[in-house]
Amino acid sequence: MRPVTPGFVLVMSMWYRGAEQPLRLVAYYSMNGVAVIFGGLLGYAIGHITSGALPGQWMCIFLIFGAVSLAWGVVFLVWMPDLPSRARFLAEDERVVAVERVAANRQGVKNHHFKTYQVWQCLRDPKTWILFVMSSAAQIPNAPQSSVG
Repeated sequence: MRPVTPGFVLVMSMWYRGAEQPLRLVAYYSMNGVAVIFGGLLGYAIGHITSGALPGQWMCIFLIFGAVSLAWGVVFLVWMPDLPSRARFLAEDERVVAVERVAANRQGVKNHHFKTYQVWQCLRDPKTWILFVMSSAAQIPNAPQSSVG
């Protein structure tokens, strides 16, 4: 399973209220199929590159997709704030509104202290298991497409 999914859920919970999260999560999972379609088309097109210094066309696919992923990761790390209250792209009054919007969720957005009781609380929560099964099932179609063999 990709580490992107839990990270996306965490970022989403920082910016959206509980009632707004399910629709956005469904949209995120729905885009998995779209990404596979366009990724396959791009892979096919890039795989037919005949010029260049690389001995195999398949190397171009990994280099291009890897470079785009790396560049987007750097952009995300630089641009995305760790808290809504530190968002440089929001005015001061907009930051207050962003924090107050998600305050109704009654969840912390950043905590550096590990609490053992929260682990047990998570393991007993049926919603956690539903999310785990849903995330795992969403990745099953990717296994044959992303394995190299």
